[in-house]
Amino acid sequence: MSWRFPPRGWLKFNVCGVVFEAKAGGGGVLRDEDGVARALFSGPSEAKDAKLAELKSIGVALELYEGMGWATCCPLLIEVGSNVGLSIRIPLKHSGESVEENGSIGLCLISCSIFATMYSV
Repeated sequence: MSWRFPPRGWLKFNVCGVVFEAKAGGGGVLRDEDGVARALFSGPSEAKDAKLAELKSIGVALELYEGMGWATCCPLLIEVGSNVGLSIRIPLKHSGESVEENGSIGLCLISCSIFATMYSV
């Protein structure tokens, strides 16, 4: 399996979570459509299994995506290394506005990839 570029105009976060000898951690890299790294993170996790560590890494990735202002301009593809099943809707707030005034991110798992797109509510 090799890394694939996100679609033109999209960003892609590759994330992982691991547990080894009762210690957990996770990390990720955000890349643009040209494959240029735009953000990185890694660190320990209090998760007790790899699936939870990976889900926590997805949460960190989404916080970075929103916090860096990317959520207002670029759709996001999150790719995970396992078969973590996830279908979730996460509200976003921009500049103190409520979700009803602004929008949210819709996520669903398809072939070990999570696609997030912006839309109005």
